[in-house]
Amino acid sequence: MFDEIALILFLFCLVGYLILLIIISRRGKPSQRTTLNLVYKNWVKNRANDENLLYATQSLRNFIMGNATFISGLLVLIGILVGVYNAAIFTKTPFFGIEFLPLRFVQMGVNSIIAFFSLFNFILSIRYIVRVSILLSGDAIKYSKGEFKAIDIAEKAFISAQNHWMFGNRGLFFLIATLSWLIDTIFFMIMTIIITLYLIIFQDKWVASKG
Repeated sequence: MFDEIALILFLFCLVGYLILLIIISRRGKPSQRTTLNLVYKNWVKNRANDENLLYATQSLRNFIMGNATFISGLLVLIGILVGVYNAAIFTKTPFFGIEFLPLRFVQMGVNSIIAFFSLFNFILSIRYIVRVSILLSGDAIKYSKGEFKAIDIAEKAFISAQNHWMFGNRGLFFLIATLSWLIDTIFFMIMTIIITLYLIIFQDKWVASKG
């Protein structure tokens, strides 16, 4: 039953962390996330006012290249997972006592889902960054229609790109935990707890300091 308990623990930590992240991000109180969003908006406005968009182009290109690197790595990892699915190292023990649901299938499934989650977010991040680059090069400051201003759309697109990058990046952390399941169940449980606590305490500062 260790594998079943380990998966329940992982899902509890993953869902709990995502809910906490979303709630804190949408609260009006000062936090690291809300502060970063203000910086992102200001960056877009500053770049839109630049006569030379070389700096903005280089920054956006570097951002896209970083996402592309993660995407390439994830695609390779998914290919490896598919290739080793039938390897002898995986046990065929029924999961939750279900004969047609072997443990190896659950392990591969969980790893693949987390990998695809990160992959999906990195791809969306690139999509929004491309939109930002087009809006900035199209002189977003001058264009609006009704209540829709191009500069506001560019700001929201840039924040969305950063948010999707963040979710993809956090998915990589949890992917490390799920990959450890292929080594040992207890190790998987320990890694899940350590990674969740690390993200909450050190990676994401929920409330901004008053100092």
